[in-house]
Amino acid sequence: MITGFNEENDDEDLISAMLQAMRGGHSNAAVHWLSRAFKTVKDPLRRIMITLTKFASEEIGMADPQALVQAVSCHQACELVGGKDCSSYLIQCVVYFMKTIGPAFILLCSLLF
Repeated sequence: MITGFNEENDDEDLISAMLQAMRGGHSNAAVHWLSRAFKTVKDPLRRIMITLTKFASEEIGMADPQALVQAVSCHQACELVGGKDCSSYLIQCVVYFMKTIGPAFILLCSLLF
């Protein structure tokens, strides 16, 4: 569980909380923070998609090359459908990442950092 979050809904805090949950492999928490960010962050689609694309490329990388394809496809689908109607695509992308990284990835990251 992520602790120490400031309830003032600062944009950076929401995106950071989502990223921390994803790095920790907490899919429910990641979806929770994604939903909060989508509702409150200024220009949420752009900010969230940048975060998801960087996560797919930099943190998942070659462990699953399809993760980047998933992020780009999610962005394209959101652009096509429209910002407010694309929450299910974003959730699908986050859950895909959580299934991709799995416990072995989390253990490796904890050993490296």
